[in-house]
Amino acid sequence: MAFFERLRTSATAMVPPRAAGTILFEVEKSGAQPERYYVTLGGGRAEVALDDGGGQPEPDATLSTTDDVFEALVSGRTALLSAAIRNDVRFAGDGGLLSIANRFFAAPTDGAGDDPRIRSQMEAPHGILWRVRLRDSMAKRRERKVD
Repeated sequence: MAFFERLRTSATAMVPPRAAGTILFEVEKSGAQPERYYVTLGGGRAEVALDDGGGQPEPDATLSTTDDVFEALVSGRTALLSAAIRNDVRFAGDGGLLSIANRFFAAPTDGAGDDPRIRSQMEAPHGILWRVRLRDSMAKRRERKVD
């Protein structure tokens, strides 16, 4: 899925440095076996692996949903917590990882696209944008030291 391909590169900015664990995403397709993706978090990074039937670690948390609901989460048409309350998403395991998984999905687009609360969370010290800028500046410093 394209979402997990993008997650490989973009998750680094969304994962807290101390977060650790494995989240199993089960996306149920109608009439087919569910697609299973393992997202392993550690050291502020995320690694994504498709379940190929062998040797995946035991997940610390599992998030299961249908393909339609998953697409709604990815596109921002629904929020993860709202879907969980409606029982459209099932979650088992470490609740802290649910909070991190929520960061992977687009913010709901319910007409509040310029919501000052969301903007302040993004721009706040230690918010998502701050972490991206910090990692970029640290990478530039490392490059200058190498040269």
